[in-house]
Amino acid sequence: MNKTKNEQRIRLILHASSLKNVSSALSKSSPFAVVTQLAGFGTNEQPKILGRTEVISNTLSPQWTNAIVINDFELGQELFVQVDIYDNQLAKRGIVRSMGSAKFEIGCILGQKHNRSAKRLKNGGVIYAIIDRVSPPSTKKFKCNISAAMKSKVSAYYEIHRRDMYETGALWTPIYRSEIVKRENKPQWNGFSLPLSEFGKTDDNPLRILVWAHSRTLRHKVLGERESTLKGLLAASASKITLNLTKNSEEVDENSWIFVSATIEGDDSENEAAVSSSSPRNQNALDSSLRPMIPPSTPTFVDYITGGCELDLCVAIDFTASNGDPRVPGSPHDITSSSLNEYEKAILAIGGIVSKYDANQR
Repeated sequence: MNKTKNEQRIRLILHASSLKNVSSALSKSSPFAVVTQLAGFGTNEQPKILGRTEVISNTLSPQWTNAIVINDFELGQELFVQVDIYDNQLAKRGIVRSMGSAKFEIGCILGQKHNRSAKRLKNGGVIYAIIDRVSPPSTKKFKCNISAAMKSKVSAYYEIHRRDMYETGALWTPIYRSEIVKRENKPQWNGFSLPLSEFGKTDDNPLRILVWAHSRTLRHKVLGERESTLKGLLAASASKITLNLTKNSEEVDENSWIFVSATIEGDDSENEAAVSSSSPRNQNALDSSLRPMIPPSTPTFVDYITGGCELDLCVAIDFTASNGDPRVPGSPHDITSSSLNEYEKAILAIGGIVSKYDANQR
């Protein structure tokens, strides 16, 4: 099927909180979510699975980093998806047990503040659905390896969060989560590679690195964190310096730190500065290599909505005599019939589409 001009690619990001534990009493569930596009009303379409998130172990408030890409979202057409959450610990034993499910309409999510919608679950807990645009394709990627030093041996993993600014304040969005390195005081995690667009519009967009102590039965604890930017991480890599971890704005321990080895890669990276621990660069060269991170593109309707634009519908009706007496059946303003007149049909048709993109629904 050919893609129409109105079809756009968007990303569905999922979080949940206070889910019901369906695992054993000695451990917490390890939830993952499956997203299914439901069949359109009155069509011969069949439901189709759009994707699933990663598994997050031993938590009832997961923040999944794997976004679900929807390739054929069309403005003005209702698109319903169902989010089902399951426990991976039970699934590995062949037991399918739901931790909760909810149905969302994509257009209605776009119309909410910050493009976020929440649904309460019958058995307790909340599912949060966030719509984000798919950034323009780019060959450039941020390739990074992170290692750490801790005071004692611990099973640890780390997360990278991006700060998104809204008119009501800042929200931190997880964009990467590492694997767990068990029982090491100097863990070295596998490297990762992400498109530059995942880190924000510029290299100065704030980032937060959180190092967690993983527990099989208890709540995971933050060992320390470090705020920086993409430019800051590249500069630290070039200078081969370590970054001390903090907690509640205070330094955790002088022996607790992370080391970042990073570079920018892409088809045109040979002609631009790629900063790594093996090839130091000066600050001026670093700045010129990153701006602009993402080439400008023509904004779409989704870009405007996710950027904070809201729609207001104003209606003007022509009541000139040429339109006929509203008391006469069959005239455009007919109010004697039980069915809608032509003006009412037009207002409902347009208003039904536009209203969902207005946060207060007025």
